[in-house]
Amino acid sequence: MLTIASTADILPLFLPVVSIACFCFLIFGREGKLNYPPGPWGLPIIGNLPLLGSTPHIALTELGNVYGDVFSVRLGSREAVVLNSEEAVRQALLQNSRQFSDRPPMSASAIRGVRKFSIVFGEYSPAQALKKRCALKAIHQVVFNNLEHFNKIVHDAFLNFKADLVGEEVQTFKPSIQLKLAVVKIIFNFTFGEGPRNQQLSEEVQKLVVESDEFTESSAATALVDFLPWLKPFMRKQIATVEQSVEALINFVEKVYTSSKQQATNDSCIAFCVTKLWEKAKKKPNEHKYDINMNLVLEEQKDISFSLPKGKPVNNGDEEIVKMISADVFGAGLETVSNALSWAMAYIVNSPKIQQSLHQELDIAVGGLRLPTIQDKPNMPLLQATVLEVLRITSLVPLALPHQTSEEAKLCGYTIPKATLVIVNLWAVNHDPRVFENPHVFNPYRFLNEDGEVCQKKTKFQLPFSIGSRRCLGSTLAKAEIFLLLACLLQHFEFSSTTGENVDLESHFGLTLRPKPFSVCARLRCKMGT
Repeated sequence: MLTIASTADILPLFLPVVSIACFCFLIFGREGKLNYPPGPWGLPIIGNLPLLGSTPHIALTELGNVYGDVFSVRLGSREAVVLNSEEAVRQALLQNSRQFSDRPPMSASAIRGVRKFSIVFGEYSPAQALKKRCALKAIHQVVFNNLEHFNKIVHDAFLNFKADLVGEEVQTFKPSIQLKLAVVKIIFNFTFGEGPRNQQLSEEVQKLVVESDEFTESSAATALVDFLPWLKPFMRKQIATVEQSVEALINFVEKVYTSSKQQATNDSCIAFCVTKLWEKAKKKPNEHKYDINMNLVLEEQKDISFSLPKGKPVNNGDEEIVKMISADVFGAGLETVSNALSWAMAYIVNSPKIQQSLHQELDIAVGGLRLPTIQDKPNMPLLQATVLEVLRITSLVPLALPHQTSEEAKLCGYTIPKATLVIVNLWAVNHDPRVFENPHVFNPYRFLNEDGEVCQKKTKFQLPFSIGSRRCLGSTLAKAEIFLLLACLLQHFEFSSTTGENVDLESHFGLTLRPKPFSVCARLRCKMGT
């Protein structure tokens, strides 16, 4: 065994290490940045990454308790600013949206032109804003201009789920699997028209569901490569998984889009509605600057110029753009809605009194002779509040996809340099004890006023889908789907744990937060006339 006999023996080894550390601190330290947000000291090369651990959203929340609602960290080679409160997020993403809406280059966005064509992962530009407006308007025209169409699609998916489940009086199922397949059918129908029309396509859809889980698991690991590029050789497996998942989704969308092209009408599905809107907007972009008159919660910014560079076309790959927008809608909706439903099942199973109250509300508002519809929503405030509370307490996307400053900006009294990574900690926002009393307790009643109605003032502090120009593309559609599917499930079934114990609410961190796999016992409440 090697031994060191004296201080004289230690110094020759210790001094070079100290010198290197000091040099790196001088190079990468925050001194010299005027009025920069405070933050913890970081190690050379890796910065503050070790502080984040396996639950970075919680670690960043705890750091915010020390350094404030806006603080800085160094993630490998990147300087980052973390936003930990609703006020800071609104100031950045709404009041200063022009400076805070860009995306940093990410390894996942380099696949198949994702950064060039995608609304979600693409860099911020007038063309990106135009694509998003077309997508939002398409969602509105296809879904919310025809609520009966919306009801039918959700009802069909639920009835298929029910038919598969009720072979016996008491049946069990795994929400992460069965409910996800129901959600796939709904998203597929809205995006491309009719559901999968043959066995091969159905098998491809099921394979896509599996690959989406693998993508979610591997994306958190591969994100390290964006901060520590030298790790790439050690993470080839995870990187390959992400690349294969993205490729599979894009290939699937291309195949379905091409095969469905001849059968869809202009307003029958989002993909082909986007095609028409994009062609129209591309020809006269400035005419569509404010042409989104719809009942969606849009947060377009007054300070953003949506005009296109003179003499330059938006993009020549029109069909590629439409396909990528379709992939954005399909992929994002799949993960968000299915995970939210799984979490809802977990919390409802663990809260039998709330479940009983939801049953009573449904019996009064709808009865047992028909399925619930989205038009019944005003008569079910407790179910609305339950959806809001599930989205708040779970914070499905705990850390919003990273933003990047496009120029130097002011935020909460600090100066944020150009090209700074911006981390929006939605988990911290949704679990802020200054806003939500006992934030880690599941309590839907926090969103109801004294009259038992949804308190709109309280809902503005809950940000499950972020805000501003980068707000989740299908957030309004997702909430509507979650509400109606839950209404149908609760009307027909009483849910309980298969083990007799509460469902474990510990989550898996990834691109989204997912519950651990669990099974639920579903007992038919009554024989429905539908």
